[in-house]
Formats: sequence, C-alpha cells, structure tokens
Amino acid sequence: MHLDRGIFIVSLDFELLWGCFDSGKHRRYMQKYFADPDEAYRRTRHVIDRLLTLFHRYDIATTWATIGHLFLDHCDAQDGRKHPEMPRPQHAWFKEDWYTCDPGSNCREAPLWYGRDMVEKILAAEPKHDVGSHSFSHVIFNDAGCTREVAEAEIMKCVELASAFNIKMKSFVFPRNAPGHVDLLPKYGFCVTRDELPFWFIKYRSRTMRRLCHVLDNLLAITPTCGLPQVSPSGPWVVPVSMFLQSMDGLRRFIPIRSRIKKGIRGIERAIREKAIFHLTFHPINMCVRSDQMFLALEGILAHVASRREQGLLQVMTMAAVAALCESRRAKSAI
Repeated sequence: MHLDRGIFIVSLDFELLWGCFDSGKHRRYMQKYFADPDEAYRRTRHVIDRLLTLFHRYDIATTWATIGHLFLDHCDAQDGRKHPEMPRPQHAWFKEDWYTCDPGSNCREAPLWYGRDMVEKILAAEPKHDVGSHSFSHVIFNDAGCTREVAEAEIMKCVELASAFNIKMKSFVFPRNAPGHVDLLPKYGFCVTRDELPFWFIKYRSRTMRRLCHVLDNLLAITPTCGLPQVSPSGPWVVPVSMFLQSMDGLRRFIPIRSRIKKGIRGIERAIREKAIFHLTFHPINMCVRSDQMFLALEGILAHVASRREQGLLQVMTMAAVAALCESRRAKSAI
C-alpha cells in the first residue's frame, strides 16, 4: 500500500479498570488514586472532557477502542451470576469467575467499571471520532483459555451494545495487542485492527526488563518505527503501532515531558519522510495521574501534528478512515 504522504493516528484503549483487574493492578489504582467513588467519577470524567477539548482544539479525530461493558451505566447479577449470557474464559493466571470483580452496580457507585455517559460525550464531540471495540470484558484472545465461543461472544456483545447508540463499529483493538480468532472480525463488520507492538524490547522474556527498557526508550526519545497498513490473511486491514504514551506513575514519572514530546515529534517526522503511518496509543485512565504533565506532553505532540498538517505534509486519520482509504485504493487498482 503506497501513501501520498504521512498519516497520523491516535487510538485509545478505553477500558478503565477492565484492562487490569485480572492482574490485580486495579486494587492499587483504587487504593492509591481512586479510593473514593466520587473522586474516581470526577477525575475520570474530567480527563475525558479534557481529551475531547484537546482533540477539538487541534481538530484531531481519534479511534476510541472501547470495552463493551463501558456502554453500560449499570448491570445486575441474575440468580447470583453476573452476565450469565457470557461464556467465561479460562485464563491460567485468573482462577476466579471472570466477572468476579464486576461490581454489579451502577455508574455513580462504581464509576471505573461503567462509562455510558462518557461514550455519549465522545459521540457528541467534534470532530467526529471513530468508536471501535476493545472486546466486551478484556478477554485475552490469543490465550488458550479464550475459546472461539468466548471470542465470538465478546465481539458479538460489543456489536449489540454499540447498535443501541447507532454505532456500526469498524475498528477492533485486541486486549493487550494480542490478536486471536482474527477471522471472526469481518463476520461482525470489523474491517481494521491494530498490529502487535513492534518495540525492540518486546523480545525480552522478563517483564521487569521490558518495563525498564520502555522507560529508557522514552528517556532517550528513540525514534519510533512507522509503517504501512497490511491486509491480514483473515481479511481485516492491520495498522502498525509506533508509540505508547506512558503514564506518569511509578518509575515512569521520571520520563521528562520534553522527552515524550521529542519522541513523538521524531516519529511524526519519520512518517513524513517515509510516507508512512505514525500511530500513537495510550489509555485515558493513565491521564488521571499527574494529569497536567500528561496533557502537556500530549498537547506538544498534537501541536506539531497540526503544524505539519497545515503545511500539507501530514494527514490525520482514524483507524476506520485508513481502512476505508485502503479499500478505495484496492478497488481502483482492481479496475
């Protein structure tokens, strides 16, 4: 696939605590940062408002890969069982029922597990964003514990919930960027997904080593990789990933804002030179910790994007828009 100029994509893993409950990290978040439900509600909703305001200021349309459960504002157990219609994964590292952490409550009492109000804000925002899927409950698709039945139920449930908002989702981001059962996506209307992380330090088996190298990678502002969309054997387009905007908790708080911005700018300039895609990703919940610093870093990157776009050197697209462009090019070449 040949591009006329560089493309910039932002995709957000919109998952709140659904992205970490199986590792137990949600307890740390709740105890350290969100012990009070009112504070959790205020802070997470404020972050979404700030993100939408920032994207509007720079006219950046983004892809929100949304956990299906966030389309809900409440849920209840039936005969003591939460979401009985959903088959359970059997991940080796999580022995409990998959929905044991689901509070079976509502948005006000457990605001880190529900997000209907935030989805409505995203849909009402300008520019028009691409609301895609991140599965219903963050099942890990490439693990043996995720059967085809579980994978299909996760996808189908998202499509069902999104349809109530008149959303026809086109973009799918696999939890933890771990693709599995990819051939199911076209069946439910998905035409694009995100590639696995290409970072040089992924090769290390030690998680500690990977995390240290990730911090070092950002400290040194090593130029991110850029790439072109590819067609997977199973049908959907696959867009590459370039940079993950790390949060500012733990060791990562020592990564200077200027290093984060410099890394993003280097990636943007590489995409322009190579006429390729620079794809930035992050989790909105990570913006809740040291928010002002995180937003300074993000704005520094977006301001450079806007400048290069104004010069005619860069396009800003969502994942779904890239897939539409690729399909249009393929159709023309077939004539």
